Amino acid sequence: MGRADSSRTHFEDILTNVLKVYYPEIPDNKPFIEDRTGEAYDLYIELINTGTSPHAAYELALKVLFDSL
Repeated sequence: MGRADSSRTHFEDILTNVLKVYYPEIPDNKPFIEDRTGEAYDLYIELINTGTSPHAAYELALKVLFDSL
């Protein structure tokens, strides 16, 4: 697994765990999890590539991950 794969998996793991604990009706919704994970991961990579600090990029990606939950 490459670094990019592990970063994407990290976001997916976070979202899945939060959904299991706080939104038990959502975890089986794979399309939602995949879409939201992809959005967060893509933003994270874009921000890193444009010079945003890893910490700031991570925080902004988490906001996307949890938007409207």
